[in-house]
Amino acid sequence: MKKCLLFLVFSAFLFSNCDLQQPLNDEDLIFIGEWSSDDYFIEIAANGYGFCQRRNSPSFEGNVTIRNDRIIIQGAEGRHRFDIGEPPFEESGEVMMILDGDLFYRH
Repeated sequence: MKKCLLFLVFSAFLFSNCDLQQPLNDEDLIFIGEWSSDDYFIEIAANGYGFCQRRNSPSFEGNVTIRNDRIIIQGAEGRHRFDIGEPPFEESGEVMMILDGDLFYRH
């Protein structure tokens, strides 16, 4: 009985700390889309799922979190944090944003 109770407490603790995929907040929907810079290609979906690939490096996919002026894409194969320098804006008919000081274009 003690082992079963200990297992249940441990399981509850473990699952409460899991980073489950969450849809993006309404104010973060402006980040949805496929974006590329000279070094990166990222894709962000409304359901909180994303894809990231750095040039000449393996890609990975996973959960997207946007908070505290950062975009975090985290999956089993890797994690990358982008600092948002400028949220998406339109200029000359193109949508762009600045992450980690690099200009990203929406496709």
